[in-house]
Amino acid sequence: MQALYDYINGLDLENRLMARKMLDLFQRDFDNQPIRATDYLTPHENAIVESILHHMEGIYHRSEGGSIDSERKVILFSWSEQFLDQSIDEWIGAVAVSGLSKASTHRDVLGSLLGLGINRNKIGDIYVEKEIAYILMKKEFLEFVTTQLKEVGRNNVYVEEKDLSIFQNIRHELVEEKHIVASTRLDNIVAAVLNTSRGKAVTLIERKNVRLNWLDTTKKNTVVKERDVFSIKGKGKYQFDGIIKETKKKNLVIGVKRYI
Repeated sequence: MQALYDYINGLDLENRLMARKMLDLFQRDFDNQPIRATDYLTPHENAIVESILHHMEGIYHRSEGGSIDSERKVILFSWSEQFLDQSIDEWIGAVAVSGLSKASTHRDVLGSLLGLGINRNKIGDIYVEKEIAYILMKKEFLEFVTTQLKEVGRNNVYVEEKDLSIFQNIRHELVEEKHIVASTRLDNIVAAVLNTSRGKAVTLIERKNVRLNWLDTTKKNTVVKERDVFSIKGKGKYQFDGIIKETKKKNLVIGVKRYI
């Protein structure tokens, strides 16, 4: 176990606290719960928890988000491998929120959920399609959301529980964009997608309004790599698709996908 403790102690403070919380969860007696589930984890958190579990003998586990392309996932774990064959319906639920406007976004839906007092780690991926939002969440919040979510932005909405099978045909909707930047530094890319100055982009980064691969960052000169995901508080989430070509003036044309 010393190798595990060394691994956890080597993490930064935010992730170290999360890792210790997960370790405590895994070390508890299972009592009458032969299988348990974590809260929703970001891909980065999921990787850390997977590393912890690989250090622990005898715990079987699998990650599930509820949809084919889930980013946020819960980890189901048990001392007996047979229990992991159970359906995820016991831990993950879904709703459809209708009545949105054409301008409604993922950010609007998430903001309304958080406004109800729900922690972000209880909510999975959110898909917005044709004025309907499909939301994955921990099952214990289904009744609360279906009865308490009345508005998204200025729109009155109707919430209905859905079977997880609907997510077999739902994907995140991404809009492809092209931008010209001097380099693939984070400040340059943030400035480009927001159509603002690099100085304003630097301020956003320094104030921790930008997350790269689900982690806070204040390093403006971080080089963004292909398929990295970054989000800008109050502005949206993006995936960097890499360099398309170099211009005659030695600038770079880059591809970015914006989450709807």
